[in-house]
Amino acid sequence: MVIRLVPRWLLLLLVLLPCAIAWSAEERAPAAVLRLHSHDITELRATLFGYTPAERAALALQRIVEVLHEGGPGTVTRQAVTDGALLSVDGQRVLLLAPDDADRLLGQTLDDAADQATKALTSAITEEHSPLSSAQLITSLIRVLTATAVFVAGVVVLVLVRGWTIRLIVRVAHACAGAVRNRELAAFLQDQLVRSFRWGLLVLAWALGLLGGYVWLSVCLGAFHSTRDIGEQLGGRLFDVSLGIIQAVGQAIPQLTVVAVIMAVTGILVHMSKLFFARIEHRRLSMGWLNRDTAVPTRRLTTVILWLIAIAMAYPYVPGSSTDSFKGISVLVGIMASLGGASLVGQAASGFILTYLGTIRVGDYVIVGSTEGVVANIGVFTTRIETIFKEAVSIPNIFILSNTITNLSRFPGRDGFVLQAVTTIGYTVPWRQMHVLLIEAAGRTPGLKRTPEPYVQQRSLSDFYVEYHLCCHLENPVERIPVLSDLYCNIQDLCNEQGIQILSPHYMQEPATPAVVPRDQWNPPAVPPALSTTSTNQRAD
Repeated sequence: MVIRLVPRWLLLLLVLLPCAIAWSAEERAPAAVLRLHSHDITELRATLFGYTPAERAALALQRIVEVLHEGGPGTVTRQAVTDGALLSVDGQRVLLLAPDDADRLLGQTLDDAADQATKALTSAITEEHSPLSSAQLITSLIRVLTATAVFVAGVVVLVLVRGWTIRLIVRVAHACAGAVRNRELAAFLQDQLVRSFRWGLLVLAWALGLLGGYVWLSVCLGAFHSTRDIGEQLGGRLFDVSLGIIQAVGQAIPQLTVVAVIMAVTGILVHMSKLFFARIEHRRLSMGWLNRDTAVPTRRLTTVILWLIAIAMAYPYVPGSSTDSFKGISVLVGIMASLGGASLVGQAASGFILTYLGTIRVGDYVIVGSTEGVVANIGVFTTRIETIFKEAVSIPNIFILSNTITNLSRFPGRDGFVLQAVTTIGYTVPWRQMHVLLIEAAGRTPGLKRTPEPYVQQRSLSDFYVEYHLCCHLENPVERIPVLSDLYCNIQDLCNEQGIQILSPHYMQEPATPAVVPRDQWNPPAVPPALSTTSTNQRAD
């Protein structure tokens, strides 16, 4: 019932499909050469009874060898059969030729192919059975001696050429080293150059010697009848390898040409980008957001992108790029780069972010963590800061982005950067007097601007002291620490002059009398006489 439900055309298709597959497989089977004792008997092209040409050639060779081992005369006969020709040796069937075995492109028929195979097989068997004559033996020995003499002469010439080349290289290296002024560097370069060429020539000489020995062995084995098969196999392998190398080189030349063109075009584009960004870096060209600070990192990023695109375009044209081994190496390199380059990529990204955001720039006076100084260089991975103590501190860019950055050179306005000096004084000192004293200390300190005038802020009234903040404008942020040091020195001197202790007392118990400033001392003179006289004398000095 199920078969009736299936259409007849589908059943026919299912029956014919395996036949079609088998027929196509037979048609696609490559030809094979039947060879006996280095003699090509015939070329088999047809598939008979399910046997491919290669299988037919192997079976025929096995059958011929078995018949010859029986010790018969080795007579080859041919017999016509239906749609074929049968070859026999000593009356035993060894090979069946089909019409498709004939070379149709050359106009060969089945009879021509059978005749050629019969003659070739007869010649091979006759040569195998014929005894070795004295003339043939002498000829073989002459070939061996000639090949040996040529090989020895080649080895001698190779040794002489190697020695002459080494002496020439020594003279050239000595002449090149004489142009170097540094004696130690010249001796090192000369030694390394001579040693490198010496090892290179030694490897090349051994390679040529082994190749010559291989050729000599194949010629010597091919000179004698009993070892001719081995010699021809060695020579055939050498020929196949050489032909394969030549074909590989010939196939690789167009691909390598494409790779060279891609790399050359990329090199030209990189050179043009360098010229373009150099004009921006030297302020010969303005591009808005692309300024002198961002020109260098943008050039580097553009160069990397161009070369990555070039590598991606040239990769399919690299010889061997489609092989599994090349792909495996590429995957391994990619995994290693991914695992080992994660931190490097993060550092590089941080460097580009710092550059393009403009948070800090070269020449800015910044405070990053506990490091304070001038930004000397913003690299791809680290930023170098030079402190006032002449120290070069390299900080990873990712650390800078993850910490607070104080840029003292950015947005100072025309009044300059505001410098703050913090002092804590007890409540027994009038705050008005401290304001006058701190402002006077700012007037004595060089490096501070007189306009806008300094001012004092009281930030907190703590349990035991008042916290005073002296705010004044600094001319140069780079001099922040030296100027702040001078300002604290002047504050200390003025407090000593006025008898004010720079002390923030902590009480263990309540004092006997309240630590307050009497009302009659709330409004002391704007400038105490001693303070005014001292300030005038110092300014006059």
